[in-house]
Amino acid sequence: SFFLSQDNQQAEVTLYHSGYAQVDIDDQLVFHGDILEKNCKKAKLNYYRLDSGDKILLN
Repeated sequence: SFFLSQDNQQAEVTLYHSGYAQVDIDDQLVFHGDILEKNCKKAKLNYYRLDSGDKILLN
């Protein structure tokens, strides 16, 4: 799980090995589903370099 905060909001993002993810904002579930599925329009998985923030493109 990853914990994020902005202003007074708290978010928890949990990623599962199966490709599913769950996102809670202020203890309220806002997304639960497959982020690897090509037809998923609500969420998508992206990778970024830690040192520069540049997006990593995967083939």
